Amino acid sequence: MTELYQIAHQSHTQMMSYVLRTETGSLSVIDGGTERDAPYLLALLQRLAGGMPRVDAWFLTHAHSDHVDAFLALQPVMGKLLTVKTVFHAFPDASFVEANEPSSQHTIHAYLKSAKSMQADEIILHAGDCLGIGGACFEVLYTANPAYTMNALNNSSTVLRLTAGGVRVLFLGDLGIEGGNELLATHGDGLRSDLVQMAHHGQSGVEPPVYAAIRPSMCLWCTPKWLWDNNQGGRGLDSGPWTTRLVAEDMLQKPNVPEHGISMHGTHRLPLENG
Repeated sequence: MTELYQIAHQSHTQMMSYVLRTETGSLSVIDGGTERDAPYLLALLQRLAGGMPRVDAWFLTHAHSDHVDAFLALQPVMGKLLTVKTVFHAFPDASFVEANEPSSQHTIHAYLKSAKSMQADEIILHAGDCLGIGGACFEVLYTANPAYTMNALNNSSTVLRLTAGGVRVLFLGDLGIEGGNELLATHGDGLRSDLVQMAHHGQSGVEPPVYAAIRPSMCLWCTPKWLWDNNQGGRGLDSGPWTTRLVAEDMLQKPNVPEHGISMHGTHRLPLENG
């Protein structure tokens, strides 16, 4: 049976981390989370592999620390406690990040530094790519558009659609409004998927027409409780600036979305089988 794991955050920080184990035993990772999420991720991979894990594909959607730092933290033990065959990404140039989101440039520079000694192969993704990995298929529906200099790194998120066991799972990363509008204009009803990872932890991501085109039967939320409750600094419900609750209310009212997997409730194991 093919299994998708949505991993719970191991610190207060929001993050995104998924692991796929296919029927063949192949392991793939999407993002991985923060540095503090790395030990839990490694332990899960070791348990799923029954020993030293081999990750056939590690996808990095974009160069924000809550998506990339677990991968960077595990670099020193790669080849010792786990192996990674191929790393896939479509990061913009460091100069683009420096010019448009300088507060995040440390992450792209940390990745580029680590890549110099990385034992894994590195493949740059392009929209339209279709990758067969361990019996699963990963389609690349969107990659960074340098025209979007606002919300620059979120809008650089690679959008992946996994098909396994007859189930389609769409990963939006942290895609913003501009990237979401392009995604919708390019694919329209072709975005239809069974499960969707809610963009940017469920708030300040793509707009409602994108989700209307996806028409999921299950939403996946990489969302800690403080963000779900819009609770800033422990001041209580709706004390913060985040819109997760508004997005959730909209999605919860849709008749075709009966299920929600929220990381604040823990790690979710999702069997992908029989469509």
